[in-house]
Amino acid sequence: MTTQSIPADLYKAYLHTTYQVYRPSIAIKIGNTHPQLDALLATHDAVNWAFLTAYNPYSQVLPATENEQRNKALEALLAPYPYYAGAGMGEDPSWTPEASFRVLGIDCATAHQLGKQFGQNAIVAGIKGERAELIITL
Repeated sequence: MTTQSIPADLYKAYLHTTYQVYRPSIAIKIGNTHPQLDALLATHDAVNWAFLTAYNPYSQVLPATENEQRNKALEALLAPYPYYAGAGMGEDPSWTPEASFRVLGIDCATAHQLGKQFGQNAIVAGIKGERAELIITL
């Protein structure tokens, strides 16, 4: 999928978002490698990971209670994987951080499908030792 699938300003916002995991504290940035994340993957004998949320489908702001319900539904589907709570925190102070999950051992195709299922324009995913990637799901 090309970057033409979403507006350029939104794509840029995704690229500059910090995908923060709380425990262990790891700030994921698109285009960077993350040795701490690689070490965590090794402890779980995993090579793939993804950062997923069900908040604000197609970047349309929903009420907090609806976003929380959507994330609970996503979390139920993550039960087979080790996962950790986090939040996507954009540079725009008017955009509320979105509760998210960093999921270990999930392949890109499954993560892509979950992003699409929950109406996300994109997900963040990676492979141990490689750079974090923004993957358009539209």
